[in-house]
Amino acid sequence: MSSNTTQNLTLNLEKLVDDLTQFKQLLQTEHELLQQSKLDELNALTDTKNQYQIELNTFTKALAADHPGVFLNKDSETITTQTDRHLMKTIDKLTRECFEINQQNGMILAALENVNTGLIHQLFQAPDNVSLYGASGKTRTSDFRKNLGKA
Repeated sequence: MSSNTTQNLTLNLEKLVDDLTQFKQLLQTEHELLQQSKLDELNALTDTKNQYQIELNTFTKALAADHPGVFLNKDSETITTQTDRHLMKTIDKLTRECFEINQQNGMILAALENVNTGLIHQLFQAPDNVSLYGASGKTRTSDFRKNLGKA
């Protein structure tokens, strides 16, 4: 492998480490927002996260095309310098950490979805006519669904 190709690979691996580090920070922020139920901030972050995913996918595909075998294994013939081996170990570690955080976030989202689905089911699967107490203290029949959300 030529010196220029090796330098190019090293620069690309360094960029990938930086990108993965930023992506991990986004995932950690997403995790915190999920735990705090800050949905407005979470929606804005989701767009940024999705854009990062697209950019990371595009970059890694281009890197793999320029340096065949770079992601196949840590002892690839493409990885010739100690610096590149270290960068690949860092990339592997960051990728695993991102996967774990993203998986945890997915579990939180699934739990929230289950809670929300249960609440919606309880609210909207109520019988059509529910006996309620009026201001006079007497029961009256009301269509629960029609009153829901009215002030």
